[in-house]
Amino acid sequence: MLDALAATLRERYVNPPVAEKAIAAVQERLQSGAYDALTDDEVFAQAVSADLRAASSDQHLALELPRPADAPPEPKRTDRKFGFGKSERLEGNVAVLPIFGFVPLKGEPEQQQLADSLSSVADADALIVDLRDNNGGRAPTMAVVASYFFEGPPILLLRVERRYDGASYELWTQAELRGTRFGATKPLFVLTSARTFSGGEGLAYELQVRGRAQLVGEATRGGDSLVERHELPGGFALVVPTSIAINGATGQSREGPVVPDVSVPAEQALAEAHRRALEALAQRGSSRR
Repeated sequence: MLDALAATLRERYVNPPVAEKAIAAVQERLQSGAYDALTDDEVFAQAVSADLRAASSDQHLALELPRPADAPPEPKRTDRKFGFGKSERLEGNVAVLPIFGFVPLKGEPEQQQLADSLSSVADADALIVDLRDNNGGRAPTMAVVASYFFEGPPILLLRVERRYDGASYELWTQAELRGTRFGATKPLFVLTSARTFSGGEGLAYELQVRGRAQLVGEATRGGDSLVERHELPGGFALVVPTSIAINGATGQSREGPVVPDVSVPAEQALAEAHRRALEALAQRGSSRR
């Protein structure tokens, strides 16, 4: 299985020199007997994942076990629906929208929930998007969400390039959307934490680098590649980054954690963003007078 893991990394991993470092680390651990006593598959997978990440500094790399066919479904969270939490209103008509992840928009329910969630905050005077517990997900879904915070001609968000076969595609904001946009001019804040990962980091960075939002909270976990899942012998699977995302604004791929504009502990981020939103609204009101 570890030989197959090494072959998959060599063929698919987005950065070949880093792949070799990760392979060497796992092989060294194997030869030293570090895995010999790990008879539980889940514990073994966690150990290999930790070694891969330590050698590569890539938080996406993971060795996983597939869920058995007869396993009970994961319990549904009642506080979220297709990746969205329930919006709320704070003082000053400041809305808060939690987004926990970006699910594939494969059907009508997912598409309508996204539109309903974003439309529910469109009439707010300021908006706080809470990504503190966002684990990422599908990049095309992230691009649709971002579209609600821009107006005018479509904007190139990302160019995705896959290393092993040269395939590429682009993600743009959408000119036509369901529901109502929040728009491109009202105050927008994004909450981040050390748990914010992958596509959650991508949305935060897109809005930050274009000057559309102010980020409040902690530096994110640091995952900037797009991944695929490949089956390995013995029932294991390797989650492997295969593609880089080149930002349309900077012309470069993002590397490492996203650093907020305002650094505060994650648990204080909402209160700080609300305070800044009220200040921004007061300044807008003064400028209009």
